Amino acid sequence: MSSADRGHSRLDRRRNYAALLAHGLLGMTGFRLLQAPTFLPTYINLLTGASAAVGVASACQSLGMFVSPLLSAALVEHRRHVKWVALLFGGVMRFQMLLLALVALFAPVEVAVFLVWPVLLVWGFSSGMQMVAFNLLFAKSVPVGRRGRLQGTRNLAAGTSVILLSVAAGWVLDRHGFPRGYGLTFLGAALLAATGLAFMGFIREPAALDVHDAGLDLRARLGKLPDLLRSDPHYARFLTARLLTGAGRGALPFYVLLVGERFGVSGARLAGLTVTFAAAQSVGALVWGLLGDRSGYRAVYVLALGSWILGSLTVLWAPVFPIAYAVFLLVGAGFSGVMLASQNLVLEFGRERDRPMRIAATHSLAEASGVAGFLTAGVVSQLAPIESVFLIATVLHLLALRKLIRIEDPRRAAHRATADHA
Repeated sequence: MSSADRGHSRLDRRRNYAALLAHGLLGMTGFRLLQAPTFLPTYINLLTGASAAVGVASACQSLGMFVSPLLSAALVEHRRHVKWVALLFGGVMRFQMLLLALVALFAPVEVAVFLVWPVLLVWGFSSGMQMVAFNLLFAKSVPVGRRGRLQGTRNLAAGTSVILLSVAAGWVLDRHGFPRGYGLTFLGAALLAATGLAFMGFIREPAALDVHDAGLDLRARLGKLPDLLRSDPHYARFLTARLLTGAGRGALPFYVLLVGERFGVSGARLAGLTVTFAAAQSVGALVWGLLGDRSGYRAVYVLALGSWILGSLTVLWAPVFPIAYAVFLLVGAGFSGVMLASQNLVLEFGRERDRPMRIAATHSLAEASGVAGFLTAGVVSQLAPIESVFLIATVLHLLALRKLIRIEDPRRAAHRATADHA
């Protein structure tokens, strides 16, 4: 029995749910405002004047997130409590958001164009460090059968806030323009994210039951990764699907560039697209979470990836600007489901003691493929019509879909194994 399913009193669970909801409402609102494929890609494009730089910016974040999860796993896999590790690196993430806002507000454009890259790189690094610790904390603090509903509710609450803030951000951009309007938008997001982090401290974390002994170094732990893959072919297929999906994610910041190239984008239009994306993410996450709790997250991954593929095909055809809202609706819902399914499926494979390395390896390798995807998308957008980016992404996502269809849902496999031993 995992630590998540064994020892919480009802009072502890309510306390944890409340803390995680507040953390999601404020912290996720700030991050999703910056990570939506609208404001930050447009800022980078205006700052540099090159669409390839948008891919480089996303690649910087993914590069940081590729390097750090394995280090984080080595840091936490022998610890029975990880909350303060999550808080520490969560604070570093928020500081990078603040730096990005200050660069946009006060640095001259010719200086800002050099400063944004290390900020994005450190943001990605600290995000990867926190991701492993937070996922472990979440897995221990919330029973497996309730994770989807809680994550869906967190996403819905954050999405509602993002919708309201996006409208305000659109007004700020139209009033203050580039770069001040973007700096004020980033500053608001950073302050919200910092406030949300404080609520993580209220989580009552149970001690992990099954951890590795301290002293085995990172190189030795990495040497065990091939055994981890060989021992579970379904996890290996899931990992391959994650790599393909991660590479296809390279198209994400280019939807708004293609829409802008065809129809032009004002602050109001950016706000409208962000609202659409956030609403699709939020409502989608709640629906995906309920479906995942009931039917497993393999089904969520398959259906969500199908929605994303449909959005990529729609943007290639879009003849008028209003179709862009349908594109961001499909992509937002699909992206939300893919992220939710990826985060939950990896928690359900294998033993609890191997969970940190499994989370870290999955995330690191997915981000490595993301680096390649973002850089490739940037180069392709410069050398060929930008539509080529979405054709490549669609092929990668179809290959991922083929792998997912061959995976047995790990929750069903666990139930069958339990029944066989009964």
